[in-house]
Amino acid sequence: MISMNSPQEKSKEKEEKGPKITPYNLSEAYYLRQSFFVLLLRLIGLELLFLVLTLILWGFMELFQVERSLFSTWLFWSLQSMNLSLALTCIVLWYNHYYILSPSEILKGQGFLIRHTFTYDIGIIKSINVRQSIVQRLLGYGTLEIKYAVTPMNVETLFISNIQRPYEHAKIIDFQRLNPPG
Repeated sequence: MISMNSPQEKSKEKEEKGPKITPYNLSEAYYLRQSFFVLLLRLIGLELLFLVLTLILWGFMELFQVERSLFSTWLFWSLQSMNLSLALTCIVLWYNHYYILSPSEILKGQGFLIRHTFTYDIGIIKSINVRQSIVQRLLGYGTLEIKYAVTPMNVETLFISNIQRPYEHAKIIDFQRLNPPG
């Protein structure tokens, strides 16, 4: 349907919509953490490792003709409790390692009992690169490699590993670096 609005009405509509914000303009801070898919792959790998370990121990018990009694039950449940504790450790470490992207800085938080927080000013970032393997590209995650200047002669690298949509985040950080807030 064709609109029959006058030029004044059109300009009024534009004013009501507000200023145009580019898709890379970061107005609020947001959390960024490793892809959930990477955590899922780690947990599946851990389960497969303990499955193979259980089958090997079960095979040794058959080989040495050890009865499946209290000892084998105890061994099985101790392996399962180790598996559960390692799985919970993976989840807790994944949850407590994050980045916060804000308009003026990148904050890195890590740790469970002892928390470490690092702040990187967006103004000192020199370059941003995205690294992806073929599998990472197919699954939509990758690593951001951010080079920042500690001093004019000392450049260090911050790696934000295994995040979803790394190119989108790289564009946001680069836009903020080139167009500082204020």
